[in-house]
Amino acid sequence: MPNPVPVNGLVASLIRDDGAAVYVNGVEVFRNNLPAGALTFTTKASAGLGGTDEKNPIPFTIPASALVAGTNVIAVELHNAGPTNGDASFQLTAAFS
Repeated sequence: MPNPVPVNGLVASLIRDDGAAVYVNGVEVFRNNLPAGALTFTTKASAGLGGTDEKNPIPFTIPASALVAGTNVIAVELHNAGPTNGDASFQLTAAFS
């Protein structure tokens, strides 16, 4: 097996509509447009987004301390601003730093 390449973390970018939390191996590493505290299936995004707000990428860093040797799982939890908000989307990109 080849030697693993040292990783300083991940440089990530998130596009979301409306709010999102990003988890690595079950631990939250980033949150945007969501209230503080525990998130549940009834948690609403802090604000409804439209236009460029839901299309512009938001950069953030995932620290190396969030990663483990071998397989890592990255998950995104998406929340709409309300029950009548009919759209939801996200795009996450990440690269080693």
